[in-house]
Amino acid sequence: MQQFLPAAHTDFVFPYLVYSLGWIFGILLCLILLLFISRISINAFKIKDRFGRLLVIDGAALFTVHACWNILMGLGIVPIIEVSLPFISYGENMLLFYLAILGLILNVHRRKDIVEPTILNLK
Repeated sequence: MQQFLPAAHTDFVFPYLVYSLGWIFGILLCLILLLFISRISINAFKIKDRFGRLLVIDGAALFTVHACWNILMGLGIVPIIEVSLPFISYGENMLLFYLAILGLILNVHRRKDIVEPTILNLK
């Protein structure tokens, strides 16, 4: 399988894991990513500040688009571009980027009760 997938550790990690560990693991991996993204999205609506809420929603959208594109790219549904699977694919730059976005999301969530809502925040 390594000879057929030239970038099995970076861009094509999902098909490689499915080939190595089976479809059960692939479905479990998709469910774990869905749970991760849904937890971020649910916690985004607990934030009172509009800018912080938008920041968290954008981070969740970024994780969603990258995960879906990588999985669909591995299945041959969408064109092949260099999009890594969040926290699973090998690549230092994208891993640092995902960790920075996750740190930003956690920092906004940690300060959700400290920050007073702005005057422009309409409910």
